[in-house]
Amino acid sequence: MLQRPMPGIQETAMSLMARYQPDANSAFVLQSQGTNVLNASYWQKINEKCEAGTELQVINLPSQGRREAVCTVAAKYEFTAATMRTMVDNMGKISMLLEEKVAPGFSFLISGEMDHLKGENKFGVGIQLES
Repeated sequence: MLQRPMPGIQETAMSLMARYQPDANSAFVLQSQGTNVLNASYWQKINEKCEAGTELQVINLPSQGRREAVCTVAAKYEFTAATMRTMVDNMGKISMLLEEKVAPGFSFLISGEMDHLKGENKFGVGIQLES
């Protein structure tokens, strides 16, 4: 990618991506964004109602002389009239979303997030209308 954010300044960036899908129920993805970010993920459809995935993101910070890595594991389960999504990562964050389908085009949502490192908790409810 070549971009010019301001006149006289030119920046280039290269991003590489590879995807391997051995069957319709799983996929591996590897992405590199220059020399600073590496992203690897895996997705698996366990059965008709359950899917799971994991992602590893490694960020190289040469100016600070260190690397940061975040590993996330997530799952999605579909009930008859609801869908539940959960996620946990190595930074101490746990989150959940429950979407209850009340009627066609109308859903009730409950979400929560706990961040243990920051000591923050969030909780929310919502209504989703579709036309």
